[in-house]
Amino acid sequence: MSFKKLFDISFLHNFYAAGVIPDVSIAPTIETIALLKNLKMIYKSNNAGEQVLYKTRDSSGTPFIEADKDLDFLFTIHPKYTAEFQNITNLDQGSPNKTYTKGKIPLFENDPSAASTDVDHPEEIRHVLLDAVRPKVFTYYFTLDPVPTPGETLLKVTAPDGSVETISYNEETEITPNSDGNYFMPIDYSQKPSGKYTFTVRNAADDTDLQTELIYLDNELKAIGLQGLIHIRYDLSEGFLYGDPEFYGITFIRKQSKWVYYVANKNGQVDLADIDIEDTSEDTSDLDIPYETYRFNKGVEPDPNISINGYDTVVFTSLEDIPFYERPKLHLNLKVVDDVIIENLPNPPLAGVSGAFSEIFVFL
Repeated sequence: MSFKKLFDISFLHNFYAAGVIPDVSIAPTIETIALLKNLKMIYKSNNAGEQVLYKTRDSSGTPFIEADKDLDFLFTIHPKYTAEFQNITNLDQGSPNKTYTKGKIPLFENDPSAASTDVDHPEEIRHVLLDAVRPKVFTYYFTLDPVPTPGETLLKVTAPDGSVETISYNEETEITPNSDGNYFMPIDYSQKPSGKYTFTVRNAADDTDLQTELIYLDNELKAIGLQGLIHIRYDLSEGFLYGDPEFYGITFIRKQSKWVYYVANKNGQVDLADIDIEDTSEDTSDLDIPYETYRFNKGVEPDPNISINGYDTVVFTSLEDIPFYERPKLHLNLKVVDDVIIENLPNPPLAGVSGAFSEIFVFL
């Protein structure tokens, strides 16, 4: 019995010096497990990556069972250390802009026409954010502000294949809210395929979007605890199936933030007016890490509204965002006039991120 690799998935993350994130696994969904079984394929997870292989008839690589339609493989993502992963990873959607919040699910989908057979240059796949994961039969709920008058809205649903359907009540295209202004639309897509659906609320004239949500419909998946989805699709017309193996890079991007240093005058021997933070990186070029040379704004000394443990405190805030990186940022020095009193100031703990700012506490 012989098997040949169909595709390989690696997890790319620019927080790590090696460019690859450790401690992340994926799992095929029940439907994908059935698909693999029917096509005599197997899923393997090892140090070489996440792989799908297919059984061959001979050494030439002829598949034992050849697919006769487009294929969809769906995997769930499972970071080993979820909190740490979320602390270092920017899960906001880039274009169009969408902020990652609790309940949103990153979805990675390949482009069947852009598959890469170069192991050193995989097809890098960025995510979009799903607003929810739902079973195929559910009640779609939404609220609009301000609440339109009855009969002023309609709901359109775009299916994974691009077809658009207008959902109606009692054969009417108009939707009316209840007495509290909440809309409830029963959805029965039990006979439709699983996948990403776009739910768009529009005005009755059907010329303005009032709200748009991406919802993944699948009876197996549960939104609670789901950290992400990977959808690998093969379009037979593209001709990639059963050729050279394809390589996919699930691409995560590190967070960045402004660093805020709270310098507390614990020993009382330093005049806070004389201290400053200097970045000397340009003198010792760290060419193998992503940091630049950063400047810091110094607040009032001492700060009239902030004291750490009762000590006079001055606050320094970086003027630029600084990326998170596996290796620490060096050459940030705390100076009194021309003398360095603390060399290589500590970097912020990853758990200390608060929105766009990361806090670091320094005691003199």
